[in-house]
Amino acid sequence: MTSKITSNTNTDEPANWPDSRIIKHLESLRSESTALDEYMRRTEFRVDRQKNLLRLAVDLLRQPHVAVIDLEATCYDNEADQDAYKNEVIEIGWALLDIPSMKVIDRKQLYVRPTTSYVSPFCTQLTGIRPEQVAQAPSFVEAMAELAMWHTGHVRGPITIWGSYGEYDCRQLQRQCAAEGLPYPLASSRHFNIKEAAGAFFGFGKKSPGLMKAIGKAGLQFEGQHHSGVDDAVNAARVLAHILTATIGDEAGA
Repeated sequence: MTSKITSNTNTDEPANWPDSRIIKHLESLRSESTALDEYMRRTEFRVDRQKNLLRLAVDLLRQPHVAVIDLEATCYDNEADQDAYKNEVIEIGWALLDIPSMKVIDRKQLYVRPTTSYVSPFCTQLTGIRPEQVAQAPSFVEAMAELAMWHTGHVRGPITIWGSYGEYDCRQLQRQCAAEGLPYPLASSRHFNIKEAAGAFFGFGKKSPGLMKAIGKAGLQFEGQHHSGVDDAVNAARVLAHILTATIGDEAGA
């Protein structure tokens, strides 16, 4: 005897709707609810951010190595000096992250002599850099030539992609090169924002954590002195290694 099995599932119940129908229904309600619209905007932002993080991870895991750069620049704690002087690079910190091992395998530090600004006591307190340390340092022109050599002439091979913890470092290099009439030395290398990746990975909504907070969220201890260019570059590389390993896993880099 054949028995007929009937299903009690009601396909018209929202709990049984496919994702496409749920999204379509919510879209029809967005214009009527400010709260729903804001919630969906936040959700879409988080989803897009996660997609971008995964794209970045896949891209980086195809590289043999990735450079991380952190700059320190002249800075002031009063409006008069802030208006009178433009920020100039006074230290370039550089770290090379080996992707297969996820270890920092090289680090470099270069002090740079400012020409139109000065190292203030506030700047020394923040970065540890004293005026006498940069008085005889290479000029920005010489420093850019050195930075280009780090990327094109490294013993491990050319570096085609580099990151920084935030957009400032890339923008400062571009601004100062333009101001001094120099070619941008990293024009052949792509840049990415490690801070944005950290914000996506650690779930900070639209914001992203500072470097010290990201180090803590990764379960790491900060190595060296915060606001030392070379130490910040190394620690940003360590955060990046943590994100890549936790996102994709050790196997993907093999």
